[in-house]
Amino acid sequence: MPDRVRALKLVHDIAVYHSDECLDGTEKRTLYQVKVLWDLIEETLRKD
Repeated sequence: MPDRVRALKLVHDIAVYHSDECLDGTEKRTLYQVKVLWDLIEETLRKD
């Protein structure tokens, strides 16, 4: 797994699972976009 994908997953997981703060709609959408980004990176690397 590339370092960028690992970093995106780490940021996502910390925000979702290790934060005591409530996430609003904007933050939830942003975290979903982070997940979509790492999925696209992984898919692109699999094609190469």
